[in-house]
Amino acid sequence: MGIEKMGMNLAQKAAAWTKACGKRSILETRAVNKHIKPQKLGYICPDKTINFQNAEAAREYSKNRAIAALQSKNPHERLLIVDKNRVLDEIEGSSSSVAFTPFTYKGSKLSVIHGHPDSYAKGCAAPVSAADASIILRWKKFNEIIAYNTKGEFSELKKVDSIDDHGWFSNLKKKFKNSTNIRNSESVKLRYTKMFIPPEILKKYKEINKKIGKCFFKGTQNEYEALITEKEKLAKMIIEAQLTETGCKQTHDFWLKYAKKYNLEYTTNFSNL
Repeated sequence: MGIEKMGMNLAQKAAAWTKACGKRSILETRAVNKHIKPQKLGYICPDKTINFQNAEAAREYSKNRAIAALQSKNPHERLLIVDKNRVLDEIEGSSSSVAFTPFTYKGSKLSVIHGHPDSYAKGCAAPVSAADASIILRWKKFNEIIAYNTKGEFSELKKVDSIDDHGWFSNLKKKFKNSTNIRNSESVKLRYTKMFIPPEILKKYKEINKKIGKCFFKGTQNEYEALITEKEKLAKMIIEAQLTETGCKQTHDFWLKYAKKYNLEYTTNFSNL
């Protein structure tokens, strides 16, 4: 009896679906939209990741999603983590930043793709920043970070991987390079920050960072929160300086001069630089 009832329900659902779709039979098919390219379609897996047939399709999807967020009613940064032909995650940010937790992702040579909203004029955005660079330098698993603007133009930083041979000596060189990248993840932020704020403000910023470290273990919650608030105010000053026309060009010149020093390759086609 249960099976008969289930059959009736399924039949009713099938009939309703057939009618709603304007079909005469559930077996009736229609021509496939010729504009849809099967090789660009993705498959949503049970773990919510999206598999594409190739890496190019995954990157194109991620680019379009990042740009769509920039062109939305409330422009904001959207970030996607890509592992070759698979999109691992998609994260919504604010109008000026987006945060994610790097250690939660598995894989190697992962790509970080996100958008940078317009800053001082329409279609004019800041290129990849030192904060962006710090992510791929600090974390071995990340290989490149790309920022798109509302025009679909890109700004990219990529690790320079020149160690291709194998063996114990090669592994030793890779470990040394990873260690250097981690140190560089902090030094690049410091060098970059010096361009945008006066020495006295930079000194204050460093002092606050030290106090936060000590307060985390010995201070009160109120003291800790006050220091964080003060740090956020200074950080906002740095961000605002980066988003001016002068700041965008300073960032561009910074990477042209220093990218190689930090084992990075910088490329962009931003038309405002």
